[in-house]
Amino acid sequence: MPSLRSPFRPSLLAAVLAATCLVSAAPAWAAPVDELAACGKRISEGVQKYTQNYTTGLGNCYLANDSLAFPVNCREDQRTKGILGSAREKLQTSTEKCTAQGLDLLCPFEQRVSSDLYDWLVLDPASYETRVDALLDSIFRTVHAPSCPRPAGTISRAGIDCGRTLSGQLPKALSQIQQCIAKCEIAVTKNGGEPCVDFMTGDVKDAKTIDCIGRVTERLLSVLASRCSDATVVELGCPLAATTEAGMVSALEGEIAAFTTGLSRDLFHAACRTYIPVGLVPTTAMATLLPSATPVEIHCGQVLDAAFFGADTQLELAQDLDCADAGATDGLVIAASGVQLNLGDAYRVSGPRRASERTGVGIRIAAGASNVLVNRGLVQKFGIGVADADATCADSTLRELQVRDNAAQGVVMKGLRARLDTLSVKSNGGDGIVLDASNGTLTASTCEDNGGSGAVVNGFDNEVESNAFGNLRDRGNAGHGLVVAASGNQVYSNYAAVNGGDGYRILAATAPIFDSNTAVGNGGVGIRLAASGSQVESNRSEKNLDFEYVIAADNTDLGNNRANGSTFAFAPAGGSFE
Repeated sequence: MPSLRSPFRPSLLAAVLAATCLVSAAPAWAAPVDELAACGKRISEGVQKYTQNYTTGLGNCYLANDSLAFPVNCREDQRTKGILGSAREKLQTSTEKCTAQGLDLLCPFEQRVSSDLYDWLVLDPASYETRVDALLDSIFRTVHAPSCPRPAGTISRAGIDCGRTLSGQLPKALSQIQQCIAKCEIAVTKNGGEPCVDFMTGDVKDAKTIDCIGRVTERLLSVLASRCSDATVVELGCPLAATTEAGMVSALEGEIAAFTTGLSRDLFHAACRTYIPVGLVPTTAMATLLPSATPVEIHCGQVLDAAFFGADTQLELAQDLDCADAGATDGLVIAASGVQLNLGDAYRVSGPRRASERTGVGIRIAAGASNVLVNRGLVQKFGIGVADADATCADSTLRELQVRDNAAQGVVMKGLRARLDTLSVKSNGGDGIVLDASNGTLTASTCEDNGGSGAVVNGFDNEVESNAFGNLRDRGNAGHGLVVAASGNQVYSNYAAVNGGDGYRILAATAPIFDSNTAVGNGGVGIRLAASGSQVESNRSEKNLDFEYVIAADNTDLGNNRANGSTFAFAPAGGSFE
């Protein structure tokens, strides 16, 4: 993985030092570093111990209930309440050890006061404790499918052995992985150097930390594999919706990774953190114009027009462009036609640190700029990640981009024949992708964990193929998986899972193809065809909260559609099917 540390020239280094308030005498430098590192260490250690004690106490109670004829209420059980209360008290003590300056600099979980921090960790509706409860519920309590009920009364010795291994080893592994990440984060805070994780996603980047996490995870999964079988997994009620030992191990690995890296992001990289070690946040970036191989320096909000490109046709980043301290701004504006912006395999364009300033567009294609290619890299922390101006931005392509953590939509495209290919659009505040363009394509892309729907197609005659709108391992989108609001769009071979609303909501049809799509575990209808004129073939819908299919009149059944594993047929009058 290329380094995030930038090859600054001397003039650029001075600008970075000034922008991050680090130009000072040695004593002033040392004080905030020490306070920040000490606060991070105290909170991370407190959360680690809390995680282990809380999950052990509650998990053991849930497991004990599986062998009791009359299960107890674990929240009211005196022994369990004592364990949980003790875990909370120790956590509160840890948060109170941070100095006011350390909390102000670190701003963990968006909090600057120790009492507010503790309240958020334990009492807030979206608290850390709520996350722990949700994980434990999914493992020990949630009925994921009627065919796999939770145990009522005693279970076999083998089932108890598998459950004890799960309840005993999981808390230890969670705490140890948190320790792996925190050790790296604290070292970087004190000494500078390469970042441990992706600042926004929490994905681990440091090789030693990856190795540390790998060893912990391998030990946990190896023990589980030796103590559990397919039969005991089903006997325990299908933890994490798994029906096999291998499935449970795989699901648990994904849950642990998401849980621990999300915690690291919120603790060490909150948007309100006010001190960043020098060397990690470039305020400008070096790039190369091609084919001339001319080095250039670019800055946040810069307009890349025909005069900027000259005889060249490509701009390739040589380092990150970070607009953390630039105020409300666009990242880059492309105002020339027939050009390519290549962010590289690992470089990123990042927006303002303060959420209130995230109103611009990370990569903006200006009106009249056509045949533009934006290729690879990551765009994050703006209002909208990538957008074009209007229909005059014809024949533009977005390819192999990651677009994450923007305040509103991830991608908004309006130009004719827009091509969106192999995008990862995740954790944006609104819809993941809005395709207002016509005669375009959306292919091989993933839209997950967005605050609105995964993708919304408002343009006509587009092809939507081989995309994933939410999936079973990560969270789905808060809204629907895919919404199609204009006619003539062809939708085939897509996957929509665990979205808050419908898997697919097709509001306009007029003879499109709706073929070979899958909807699983969505909070609304799996597949809703609310308009006439769809040719419906070989789709699969199962385990959705509402009907598997709701089909309006005058759609055509071409066969081989399945609801919960069974093939069914529908008449021209349509109907609702489970």
